[in-house]
Amino acid sequence: MNDRPKADVIEKIRKILSKTEEAGCTTEESQAAFQMASRIMAEHNLDMAEIESGEGGEQSWLEDDVLETGRWSLEQNCAYGIASEFFFVKGIFGYKHSSARQRRVLRFFGRPNNVASAKWVFGALLDAFDRLFAEYRRQHGAPASDRRLFVTGVAGGFREKMKDERRAVEVERDLVQGKTSGSTALALRSVMDETTEEFERTHKTKTARSNFATVSGSQSAFDAGHNAGRKLELRRAIGDSGRKGITGQS
Repeated sequence: MNDRPKADVIEKIRKILSKTEEAGCTTEESQAAFQMASRIMAEHNLDMAEIESGEGGEQSWLEDDVLETGRWSLEQNCAYGIASEFFFVKGIFGYKHSSARQRRVLRFFGRPNNVASAKWVFGALLDAFDRLFAEYRRQHGAPASDRRLFVTGVAGGFREKMKDERRAVEVERDLVQGKTSGSTALALRSVMDETTEEFERTHKTKTARSNFATVSGSQSAFDAGHNAGRKLELRRAIGDSGRKGITGQS
């Protein structure tokens, strides 16, 4: 975090995000504003939950339900891997009991802003997997059996994109702040280390983790998914807590 008070950074981001088409800006101006705000949020490890509230300061730890699930799917595993890697959360399975049945529940642990962001990204990715594969099938007449390989490609492509964008942010921030190369990367890594340490201190159960057999199928399905993942963008509007705002091209 730089020397500016956190509240000032949040206020700056809110002003940038106010540049919307509804406010009279062009589509290009609105998109440029969103990209600028996203970059600043990534630099300062801020999430929409904090931007919406306008509050800064120290945050406590939070554990929140993400979804109820029976059998843990490949899609869920891919979405969880990305959410935990880039949004500083740990996953854990719990259980909900009812008179009819017991349901397994995935929960995210972390700082409240990171948990809120990871939950949204997790849901948005599940929706994107469905939508992108449906588009791929319509365009190419692909069989349903290609889904697992296609989704694996989407997840891999999107993860590569996230890594590239994070590296760009790290380099830019180090240059702007005159820091030694790699300083921002170390700072981000310390956030995950802190989360892991607190999680292990307060939880004795295992984190959410599943192993899947090697996915096989058409190489073209994987390549198409990978290409779609590289192009996939997630758009979360102010006040949006659902799975909307997903854009992408196959």
